[in-house]
Amino acid sequence: MIVRFSPYIVPNDALKSILMSIMKRNRWRWLFVALVVLFVVCMLWQVIGPSVCDIAMILGKGDEDMLLEYLNAMDKTHGLEALFVLSVVQVLSVVLPGLLVQVAGATLYGWLDSFLICYTGFVFANAMVFRFARKIGNAFVDVDKGGSKVRDLMDKIGPQDAIVMAYMIPGIPNGIVPYVAQRANIRFVSYVRALMHGCWLQILLNCIAGHLLIRGEYLYTVLVFALEIGAMLARGMLIFHSHAKAREGQA
Repeated sequence: MIVRFSPYIVPNDALKSILMSIMKRNRWRWLFVALVVLFVVCMLWQVIGPSVCDIAMILGKGDEDMLLEYLNAMDKTHGLEALFVLSVVQVLSVVLPGLLVQVAGATLYGWLDSFLICYTGFVFANAMVFRFARKIGNAFVDVDKGGSKVRDLMDKIGPQDAIVMAYMIPGIPNGIVPYVAQRANIRFVSYVRALMHGCWLQILLNCIAGHLLIRGEYLYTVLVFALEIGAMLARGMLIFHSHAKAREGQA
């Protein structure tokens, strides 16, 4: 028996041999991918279960009161699990606001617990999106439409520094970054390093702002957001200055 692939004819045994060779060579990679997918699916089902549509609706509306009510209905352990999943879903959605999840988490569980959970979920989700986008391409996201700012940054200051800046700038949807970054000449480890370096301060300050907000310390909340903007501008100036000096040295 033969299997036909126009315009070629490949013997069935040869095809099996090729497929077995590919699977054998990549079995650990496929096993890792399968375990990650299984973990995410199990977490989603355990924490959210039949309420997936409700969560999507809450995040889509950007209603902080509804989100607080949802999280407050759980005990702390399940609430923190839900916060982790919400951080992952927020990244996968590309456009939903991470600020909402981080502030709501800090309001209920304090700034430290919220930061650790949101940071871990954010890094995990972005790293997995980058990995999968490298495998399957940008089939689900139109990066030409939404990723122009990130691409412009990459052209000016290089992929790694651009990724750091992209995760610090509030106006850029963070979820688009891994889809744009996977097209650039950057290794997975370098991308994750830039991701971790770029997002931690913004998430930390958002969580601190949420913690202050629930205590009614509105002035300090405003100051925290101002500090976030100042840190972003200072970091951007340092990066652009270092690249300008490097170009002068080359000239």
